[in-house]
Amino acid sequence: MCFIPKLISTCLMLLVMFVGLCLLNQSHADPRNPAAGENVMVSKAKKNHVYSSEPGKFITEIVTELSKVLAATNSEESKKAKLEEMALATVDIEAVAKNSLGKYYKELKDDELAQYQSLFKKFFLKNLTSTLINFSETKFKFISSEKHNESISFVQTLHQSTNEEPVINIIRLVYTKNPDKHLIRDVIIEGLSMAMTQRVEFVSIIKSNDGDVKSLFKYLNECINK
Repeated sequence: MCFIPKLISTCLMLLVMFVGLCLLNQSHADPRNPAAGENVMVSKAKKNHVYSSEPGKFITEIVTELSKVLAATNSEESKKAKLEEMALATVDIEAVAKNSLGKYYKELKDDELAQYQSLFKKFFLKNLTSTLINFSETKFKFISSEKHNESISFVQTLHQSTNEEPVINIIRLVYTKNPDKHLIRDVIIEGLSMAMTQRVEFVSIIKSNDGDVKSLFKYLNECINK
């Protein structure tokens, strides 16, 4: 039976990032970070997923587009299709799949690798769209964008669902090796890495089945078909 922990589902949702955009404290924009406090409007180009090459703006543009998709009066299926399209354009799903399997990834045979990547992609997209489609207004504030090296940047933001709930610190790991196509590889929520959390779950399933990776494939299939 498929059971997806609430934390895993939430982390998957947060990977593409928060909906119902409402920027907080826009007057506190940092001139050193051009995306700080900036509500970037979605241009016609965004329909083809041509996002900014600046990591901070890249994240802000994604959030802005998400809010527009979910605020639209289209059918739920239409919205889910659009969310999948956005996820495929902005998330490095192949890298997330690899990191989620840890040492077992290198042990896969070619046919198993192809099967795992296909299953993970379906699993990821289903959980992401099913969670996002039910989210309402969320407050979002850009804090900073820090270049870690030539391939990685960390984008920090704050998130708050309602005025009564605490503000959550979010750091997204953005893969920037290709300046024309940035991709999100991880999200760290109050110090907790989504990639590591997902890996703990997957490795636990495999270990509890005597190291049989096919047990994970069965689990993913159950989740996809649930």
